[in-house]
Amino acid sequence: MGDRTRTKANQTALDAVGPAGASLRRITGRQRAVLLLGAATASSASLAEAIEEVLVTATRREAAVSDIPYNISVVSDAALAESRINEVGDLARYIAGLSFVDTGPANAGRNNSFALRGITGDDTTNNGGFPVASVAPVSVYIGETPLFLPLQIKDIERVEVLRGPQGTLYGSGSLAGTIRFIPKNPDPSAFSAEVTGDMASVASGSDDMNWGVSGFINAPIGERAALRISGGYQHWGGFIDLSNLVAFDDPSTAVNSPIGIPTAADPNNINSGFVLLPEKKDANDADIWHVRTAFGLEVSDSLSLVFSYFHQEDEVDNKQADFRDFEGGVIDHLPAPINPYSPNTAGPIDYPTGGTVFRPSADFDLPIYLEEPSSRDTDLFSLELDADLGFASLASSTSYYEDNQDPVIDVSAGIAQAFGAFYGFIPRLVDIDLTQNNLKGFAQELRLVSKSGKTVDYVVGAYYQNVKTDDSTIQYIPGQTFYDSISFGFHANPQLGDINFITRNASDFDDFALFGEVTWHLTDKWQATAGVRAFWQDFSVETFSQLPYCGSFCGDNSLGDTVVNGKSSVNDQIFKINTSYQFADDQTMAYFTVAEGFRRGGANGIPLAGPFAASPELLLYEPDETTNYEIGLKGNLGGQGYSVAAFYIDWENLQVNDSAAAGGYDLVANGTKARSQGFEAELYGALGESFSYSLSYAYIDAQIDDSFQVLDNFFGDIVPIISTSKGDPLPNTSKNSFSVALNYDHALPMLPGWNVLWHVNGSYRSDAESGLVSLIPGDPQPFTIEGFSVWDASVGFRNEGKRLSASVYVDNIFDERAVTGGVASANVGPRGRYFFVGRPRTVGLQVTYRL
Repeated sequence: MGDRTRTKANQTALDAVGPAGASLRRITGRQRAVLLLGAATASSASLAEAIEEVLVTATRREAAVSDIPYNISVVSDAALAESRINEVGDLARYIAGLSFVDTGPANAGRNNSFALRGITGDDTTNNGGFPVASVAPVSVYIGETPLFLPLQIKDIERVEVLRGPQGTLYGSGSLAGTIRFIPKNPDPSAFSAEVTGDMASVASGSDDMNWGVSGFINAPIGERAALRISGGYQHWGGFIDLSNLVAFDDPSTAVNSPIGIPTAADPNNINSGFVLLPEKKDANDADIWHVRTAFGLEVSDSLSLVFSYFHQEDEVDNKQADFRDFEGGVIDHLPAPINPYSPNTAGPIDYPTGGTVFRPSADFDLPIYLEEPSSRDTDLFSLELDADLGFASLASSTSYYEDNQDPVIDVSAGIAQAFGAFYGFIPRLVDIDLTQNNLKGFAQELRLVSKSGKTVDYVVGAYYQNVKTDDSTIQYIPGQTFYDSISFGFHANPQLGDINFITRNASDFDDFALFGEVTWHLTDKWQATAGVRAFWQDFSVETFSQLPYCGSFCGDNSLGDTVVNGKSSVNDQIFKINTSYQFADDQTMAYFTVAEGFRRGGANGIPLAGPFAASPELLLYEPDETTNYEIGLKGNLGGQGYSVAAFYIDWENLQVNDSAAAGGYDLVANGTKARSQGFEAELYGALGESFSYSLSYAYIDAQIDDSFQVLDNFFGDIVPIISTSKGDPLPNTSKNSFSVALNYDHALPMLPGWNVLWHVNGSYRSDAESGLVSLIPGDPQPFTIEGFSVWDASVGFRNEGKRLSASVYVDNIFDERAVTGGVASANVGPRGRYFFVGRPRTVGLQVTYRL
């Protein structure tokens, strides 16, 4: 049912695989190497002629990885378990050349920060937790649905990482690659079930624990149908301490405010500083539960279907970030010895912190003012049909999904630094943003795939997708009404109370495409493929914003309203050519590919009138395109599988997320040219009957290829908001990355029927830059994300007769900090910086029972 991805040799081994990825009966070293396909993954030929390979569907037809004429990495279910790849951040560490800003379970803003082959122009701030308008350069699929979320990687058959543009088969948004999470489908041949429990302690001073339970039941219903239910609950223990939370009065001092005025340190002096609460320990707990129900039915020998429903809920207390170098003390973003905005002030005073003495930070301390909880729920419905028409197979994929997120974001430091003078009458300035991010999508694809073995093979199809987003934010400054009335004797809009800013951004995207690939087998060993995708896209956006505090000065009416509508349409095509040759020994393949990638353009919701008007030239942003040239070799050398590939990518009209000069509105702008070049290598295999390994390495040199500026209006003046030069590095890209997985599996002579698996996996990435270099005087510059290496180890024991397995593991053995992004700029002042860090050393026990 669905993808029949296991060959006979592989099926025998996989049927005996326990939850730690180890067999319950003896598996040979070569079979284990096939199962691994590397935590760093394997993408090349079989380990020996007698051992067949796992099949994948990256080309929309079943094929061995070694027969796919471009660079693809595959992580099997065994490798996922052995290397404890539970979340997307874990996956990124173990795929050489794949970058990801690991914000922890929260992922506020639903932003997909995957980057492959260096193709990204955005900084590593995660946009402060707000959604970005542009589409990610790496497309992500859950089954056949194009959807990214911080997925709990459970009950997954395999993960396919397709490097380079994949637009002819996987949608025109794939500039740099595609990642496919393939769930396990119902199996009518036999009943099976599994339950896994996991508990771990979090080191580095945390008193919290990780714990979770997951499992599945696969129940046949007659000979042709089956139901598979999988799910789990995971608690991630916190390790981030909030060192400078501030106290608030009851929220009764202002109309329409979610919290009260920050408490004054001196009750007799309204201009005194904050009252600091005791440090909150281990504040970034997360609770995630998920369930997937799939029903499979073989209607006849030529028609089958799988209907599935997936649901995941996330409750995250705070982001996984710290600012350990915060020195504390009396600080101010914009000091004002004599504050001209506050008539009630007598004598010099520090604004906007009121002279508060802040606590300094240590490792895993984050000095934010208030907590930033985030909740998220995702629903995904899908129906997949496969029909054998004799001459070809017809596949239909239909999916509908909704993704809703409600994060709270503390932007106090940024607003104090940027607009502190305007709010100088508020001695204890706090800014809390309550956001709602809603996404709905529908996708329908039809594919006709010819039967293999003929001179000409083809894949042709039609695709339609509609995506709607509705993102809104209400920004509050607690106490604004109170201080306004004291300082000036009035408030512009008392009915809105402490609301400082309201914004809503609604977009609608339609994509219709016809696509196809045709392969001509010139000889038994030489093939050539040509592919095309023609698409018709429409995008519209409507943005509403309101600044009630300054009324008509900041908008089109007395409430400070601004409404902007924008539309864009594009009709275009992308192409692909590929050829490969299988050498006489049938163990070596050489290939060459030229493939184009495309990312849609759109419209920015920016005001074009009023004091915060942006340049009309920035209302629309154009599509960007990549052209990927790749040459590679893959095969079997002395029983060891390998692949090597060299690539060069031209990136035209690159899109960069930034903000407007005057009002700070988020926007997408186009640059000119960038390029990326490098090579990738993978090696895996087995030495003897017990030891297996996989190695992966990537070298990437990605940089701006043509100097450019993006100009905007700043209160009547034209100023650059982006300015960078040829040779500057592209962000979030390490030049060197490496990963390894090692296994030693053997029987225990003193305990018949028991096996032990010793496992080690590790990864390394070199330095990367957090953003584009800026030539604008006074602009914040990117910081260097220091390279790091993370190593994990486990010892697993398996009992064949009782199908019981247990493993003791240590994740992040050397307690590496593993920073993948954050904010270090002067724009957020002396207190508002933060850095996304990896989870510290964790020691745990996992036990699984399988029927």
